[in-house]
Amino acid sequence: MVNATNFDTIAGITGEPNSDNWIGHEIELLATTTMMAGKETPCVRVRAPGKASKAVSPSRAVEPKAGESDSTDSENPDSEIPF
Repeated sequence: MVNATNFDTIAGITGEPNSDNWIGHEIELLATTTMMAGKETPCVRVRAPGKASKAVSPSRAVEPKAGESDSTDSENPDSEIPF
């Protein structure tokens, strides 16, 4: 299950408005933050594969918690999302 924002993004990436037709399409998941109820809150967003930006705004990046590795999922595919 995905929220409305991620649903619309995936539909745009795949060209398929029916989620039953998303099977076999590739997307990338990324951890970021969003404003919710006036507070910055961790969230998961989607993007098209290979569309990573070169620079991430520090205010939108998720910092590793104390004791956690700062490696990215591409370096460690078994890493967990920090929330």
